[in-house]
Amino acid sequence: MMSDPYATNPHGAGGNPTGSSGGNSARADGASTNPAKVAFASFIGTTVEWYDYFLYGTASALVFPHLFFPGVSPYIGTLAAFATYFVGFLARPVGAAIFGHWG
Repeated sequence: MMSDPYATNPHGAGGNPTGSSGGNSARADGASTNPAKVAFASFIGTTVEWYDYFLYGTASALVFPHLFFPGVSPYIGTLAAFATYFVGFLARPVGAAIFGHWG
């Protein structure tokens, strides 16, 4: 009589490294692996981020030159406001690299 080749498998029954029988069940750490849930969360995060940059860009063009740079010409004030927008856009991947390191 032959024994089950997966009986001594360190990954659990069936040889599946996740320890489940497949499907979209919860992982051992409690996180969900449902692709629809992941896609929806990604969509919401991207939408909020886009809206944030849209509002900041609009405020950079219409409000910030008069509010933060009143002593310069409107043209220079708009350029200075867009420069702050540009610095924030450049700092985003730097922050992602630094804080992504810690998870």
